[in-house]
Amino acid sequence: MSDAGKTREELLAELAALRARLAEREAFDARLPAEHAGRFLKAILETTAVLVSALDRDHRFLFWNEGAERITGYPREQVLGTEGVLEVLYPEPAYREEVSRAREAVMQGRPRDGIALRVRTKGGEERTLAFYSRGVWDEGGQPLGLVNVAVDVTESFGAEEALRRSEERFRSLFTAMTEGVALHTLVRDAAGTPVDYTVDDANPAYETHTRIRPADAAGRLASELYGAGEPPYLDRFARVAETGEPDRFETFFPPMGKHFRVIVVSPGRDRFATVFEDITERKGIEEALAETNAALSARNEELDAYARTVAHDLKMPVSAVAGYAELLAEGLPAGEADERAASVEAIARSARRMLRIIDELLLLGDVRRTSVEGAPLEMGAVVADALKGLEHFVEQASARVLQPPSWPAALGHAPWVEQVWINYVSNAVKYGGRPPRVELGFTRLPDDGHVSFWVKDDGDGVPPGLQPKLFTPFTRLDARGQGHGLGLSIVRRIVEKMGGRVGVESTGRPGEGSTFSFTLPAA
Repeated sequence: MSDAGKTREELLAELAALRARLAEREAFDARLPAEHAGRFLKAILETTAVLVSALDRDHRFLFWNEGAERITGYPREQVLGTEGVLEVLYPEPAYREEVSRAREAVMQGRPRDGIALRVRTKGGEERTLAFYSRGVWDEGGQPLGLVNVAVDVTESFGAEEALRRSEERFRSLFTAMTEGVALHTLVRDAAGTPVDYTVDDANPAYETHTRIRPADAAGRLASELYGAGEPPYLDRFARVAETGEPDRFETFFPPMGKHFRVIVVSPGRDRFATVFEDITERKGIEEALAETNAALSARNEELDAYARTVAHDLKMPVSAVAGYAELLAEGLPAGEADERAASVEAIARSARRMLRIIDELLLLGDVRRTSVEGAPLEMGAVVADALKGLEHFVEQASARVLQPPSWPAALGHAPWVEQVWINYVSNAVKYGGRPPRVELGFTRLPDDGHVSFWVKDDGDGVPPGLQPKLFTPFTRLDARGQGHGLGLSIVRRIVEKMGGRVGVESTGRPGEGSTFSFTLPAA
């Protein structure tokens, strides 16, 4: 029912009831300040988790709540009525000065809010508090003191400080980097498709590599900034900004006529950073080096072809000289002068040496040109073929060659492995004892799946200082100049091309000999 439909008596009754309720409320409000307001206020101040304190105008503490006790560790009995605790709470002079300035400002009617001060608790721990201070005055405007409310912000302040230091370090690195660094944001069309990107920030080195000042680049669209008519590498950059997966690439950028190496990372969706470096000079050096290598390769091929031709051309006449010398030696009449016989033998010996040199040169060229697939070897047969080729040489030296009853299978190229055995055994006979004793053998190497084959002699050995040089070209085994120094270097090339390695063990003491080895993958 609306008020218009009520009787006068009903309206008067409602008005009386309303007046009664208002009178009851006014009576309650009148009683609260006198009986309960102080208690309620004290309970609020005591139960709050923040520090609440009050000081008189002489800076003596008048109030120190439970929150202050919890935060600082100082009980109110030790604080109230004194000001000495200030020296303990603020051990650093700079903070005491800041507190003094803040008190003066508050007492002059200028509130101070959010001042971060570090205090030292009774337990010796340092905490950071944010202070909010207000002055209190009497009816005549005279200062009575001040009230402080402080919130413990140690954890958040520490996190903010760590973030600030991190940002400072990042900015220092950003500024000092020699690579150009630029921060970008993708620009999308109404359909959400990336169509461009802006340059948000760039470091000083950005100008070094692009000739564009960072201040001129900031806020610009890439399609306008770089003179390409479209945003460079938008697809790659957008993929990084959308997926978070980093990217790196090298590219030639025609508008600047430069080669760049670019690394792209994304700190968040639609944002990406590029770290780039002008590598134009390096690319020029690489291209010049590639051209030089190509020219050297072509020259080496020409020299190889020439060496093969010369070797083949020399082999036939040298073979003829050796053959004729042997026939001449056989045809000398009995009792002929020893000098003539010795001369003929010298001719034959020199011719045979020349043939070995020619054969090794041909083998060297073959190893350089040819790639082979390792196949299972019957090592016993390979060793037998090598010893057969050295039969005359071994007999002349009265050498004794020992070998195991069986050989393990290994992977390699039989003709090349035979040459390795020929080289090792001939050196063992040549530099072994008198008469030489040569031992052939093997050792399985299960740790790396190889087999080590070796030849041991009983000669004077190889001095330790010479051993690292043995497998380099044109290194001779002794100071007398025997040999032409190609053999062991060829051995190393052969073995390494078949996936193995060469080695030598020797004390260098006379009679203890040397052990030359080579490894091959086990079959």
